[in-house]
Amino acid sequence: MNSNIIHFKTRTIQEPAELARYPIGTIIRIVRAIIDRQKLAATRRITRRQLRNLPTVVRRDIGIFDVNDHQEC
Repeated sequence: MNSNIIHFKTRTIQEPAELARYPIGTIIRIVRAIIDRQKLAATRRITRRQLRNLPTVVRRDIGIFDVNDHQEC
C-alpha cells in the first residue's frame, strides 16, 4: 500500500500564440496555478498529519518512520 500518492486534476496549457491574444487568460492561468499549488500543499499537510496520527505499528508496516519511532524499538 502506497498512501503518499495524491491524485489531482490536470489541465491542458494553451498555446503561447493563444495566450498572447488573450492577456487576461494568462493572468487567469497564473492564478489557477497558484491556487492549485496551494491546494496540493494543503492536501500534503493533511495527509502528513493523518499519517502522523496512525499507531506506530501501522506506520512501521507502511514504511513511515519518525525519529521517535526508532527510539521506541
